[in-house]
Amino acid sequence: MNDAVASQNYLSGRLPAAQRQAFEEQLLHDPRLVRDLEESLQLREGLELLREQGVLGAMRRPRRRLWLAAACALLATVSALVVLNGLRHVDSPLVSASVTALATGRQSAGIVEHYSFAAVRSAASTRELALPASGVIELRALTPTTDASRTYGVSLEKTGGQPLRLGVVDHLTPDADGFVAIYADASQLKPGEYVLIVKPETREAAADQRFGFRFNRR
Repeated sequence: MNDAVASQNYLSGRLPAAQRQAFEEQLLHDPRLVRDLEESLQLREGLELLREQGVLGAMRRPRRRLWLAAACALLATVSALVVLNGLRHVDSPLVSASVTALATGRQSAGIVEHYSFAAVRSAASTRELALPASGVIELRALTPTTDASRTYGVSLEKTGGQPLRLGVVDHLTPDADGFVAIYADASQLKPGEYVLIVKPETREAAADQRFGFRFNRR
């Protein structure tokens, strides 16, 4: 059974209990399935509204409307969990370890901006960076080592309110200068405050590095 059929059967209440539970578990880990279910739900709600207005006849389906209400409640919960886990409802990744992974039909694979970050003792103000309308942005962070056996996880979060993780790349090794780099799709970013977080993937106690900045349109 494909996802579209499963979504339709789920909203109609036709899935057996075991399949319904499996479908709900899949919703927690598959943001694309959540998006497809949202679209199906919006379509069904629109059809119900037309029926109530007499455009499609006066058929009433109280049991189905009750099931739709339950599905709406579940979908709201799932959507909240998706946001809390930092998942994005996008067809292409927002953050990646390579430029080619961000290349889509809407943009070039070329890098349009390079930004480097290094820890300093104090910062007088938040760093202001230009945000292109499209293209790929390279974000590099200086680590304390050039040891290729050390690995790091780098994540990009949007702040200025409730933090939202936009993407994370794991198992990055520093280059000869000690930098680890990730690449972001500028077309999916908005002006505002962000933080780049570099987390050592080691058993030894080591503090995360956090680099705050603000994106502004040119």
